[in-house]
Parts: sequence; C-alpha cells; structure tokens
Amino acid sequence: MIKLTAALSPRPGWTVPEWLIHYRERHAPLTAAVTNFTRHGVRYLQNYALHAPDVPAFPDRDDSKVAVTELWFEDVAAIRAAYSEPDYFKYLRTDELRFCSFEPLIAGLAREVELFNTPQEGDKAYVTLPRHKIFAFRRRREGTDIAAFHAAWEKERGPAMLAFAPFRQWVRRYVQSQMLDEDIGLPGGVDHDLIDEYYFDSAADAVAFWSAYTSATEMAAEDAKHADTAATWTIFAQEHEVFGPLPE
Repeated sequence: MIKLTAALSPRPGWTVPEWLIHYRERHAPLTAAVTNFTRHGVRYLQNYALHAPDVPAFPDRDDSKVAVTELWFEDVAAIRAAYSEPDYFKYLRTDELRFCSFEPLIAGLAREVELFNTPQEGDKAYVTLPRHKIFAFRRRREGTDIAAFHAAWEKERGPAMLAFAPFRQWVRRYVQSQMLDEDIGLPGGVDHDLIDEYYFDSAADAVAFWSAYTSATEMAAEDAKHADTAATWTIFAQEHEVFGPLPE
C-alpha cells in the first residue's frame, strides 16, 4: 500500500474557517463523488490543523498549513491512473485551484510502517471517533543515505521512542511514513524524508506528549543521531474519514 500525503495552505483571501468549511463540506464530498478518480484509491482522510488556543505555539509548528490530506492506493500505478483521469482535472483540480495555494504545497508518496497500536476489542471510541494527531516532518542528517535513515529510524529510533514514558502514557498509535523517490507529476514536493505520525485520544494528550518530548534532553540527543533536528516541523490535527475501511 502506498500513501500520498499533502500538507495544504490556503489561497490568499481565504480565512482559515472559510477554507476548512470548503475543504470539509465541498471538497470531501466532491472527491468521493468523482468515481473515475476514487475507483483507483483505497482510503481518503482529511486532517484539520489545530491552531491556538487549541494548541500552544510550539516553535516547530507550521501555522501556514491548515490541513493534511492522506490518500491510500494499492501501488504507484494506481496513483498515476487516478491523477491521469480526465474527471480529476475537470472537477478536482479545478476545485483545488479555487481554494489551495500550490506554491507552498508539501506533497509526496510514502510507505507506511506501523510500530505501535493500542486499540482493544470493543474500543469503539478509538476506532470510530475522529482521532487527534501530530505529524512530525523529519529530514535526515546531511551525508546520510535515505535508506539508511529509514532503517535507523524504524529499527533504532522507533523502539527507543516506544520506551519513553510519556509515549506510553499518551500515544495510542504510532506510524512512520517513509518517503519514496517517485515523481508522478503532481504539484508540490517534499523537503523531508519521513513523517512520524502520533495518534491521541484528545488534543490535550497530544500537547502533553509533545511538551514532554520536546523538553526531554535524551529525546533530543537520540533524534540528533539520525535527523537534522533543526529542520523538523509539525502539524497538530484532528482527522476526518472521507471514505475507506475503518482502521483495524
């Protein structure tokens, strides 16, 4: 399974509330209705960025981003087919140009690696309610091969993070999205090599975890072994399922 992740910014003249209403109430159902596009996909999530007063002004938080789109496909060929459909250009690209700014668009393909998940049998709130998330966009240290960075973050950094007490207290799910070197001709690009995705029951839990994480000297030291920590940036968000299977 391959995932397209896009961090979005509004076109000039759009307020954040206006933009979110359009994204949620027009663009989401429009996308679901364009069957010549969606037939190639598996799942579509919208993640609405949280700003003050819901989330404090962490230094690494990018307030210019108002949402993160996640679209899953079986493979790269399916993504290419979806974004080559005439109906994509007729309906979806036309709408995207209406409310999104493409110049600061951060978009790329990734392979997901799940390292931690805590749902219990019958835990309906976790499965069906919108989850809160932190997207931490990370870049490898200069001189490090991307494959080596992915391997080290998955096999070394990930397990160490799971042992961090605040992680065990607040994080419900943890996924690494490892970026792929694939150009499918879409606008935007990436300046990161991996996205850490942390799931929580509430925005308060997300804030508590990130406050503990960013103030822990041992976490900073471990991050710096593999990543360019000065290049890390984050988005706090709440997700909304547009179509696709419920998470396991």
